Amino acid sequence: GTETVEVVVVRRSANDGFAKGMNDGLARTTAPWICLLNNDILVTEGWLEEMIAVAEANPVIGALNPMSNEFNVGPTRSESIDEFAGSRRCDRGRWIEHYAGIGFCLLMPRAVLERVGYFDERFHFMYFEDLDHALRVRQAGWMCAIAEGAYVFHCRHATMQRHPQRLQL
Repeated sequence: GTETVEVVVVRRSANDGFAKGMNDGLARTTAPWICLLNNDILVTEGWLEEMIAVAEANPVIGALNPMSNEFNVGPTRSESIDEFAGSRRCDRGRWIEHYAGIGFCLLMPRAVLERVGYFDERFHFMYFEDLDHALRVRQAGWMCAIAEGAYVFHCRHATMQRHPQRLQL
């Protein structure tokens, strides 16, 4: 069946960093699943459904990424992102442990967020707050993992490419 999902757009008055922006959104939801998604992501058919299916079937996973070019897995020059994602359907249900849940596209159950808390806003503007969060997820007894049958393409650094302090950050 078709489900209706309420979407609330929150416009922030200033760009004061990844952690603060994500935490603002996290504080506004009571959803059982939380998926953080950067604005420079290209999603493919069924990516979120597959991630939720993997997480539901494996409660030991506390932070889940989809497979992505972020992990050096992606289409060749002769195939589209959608064609490549379609070729990964045979990997549905499969996952591999990863050292961290990376913030570009990150799924976690509400119970994990309630136990380990939000992102640490002491990280200046952006970078590494997701790794800090992943350490807390692992310390609390969950794994971080990658869903092999879900695929998204990350246009890396699209938001920060021209930021004058990107390398310093």
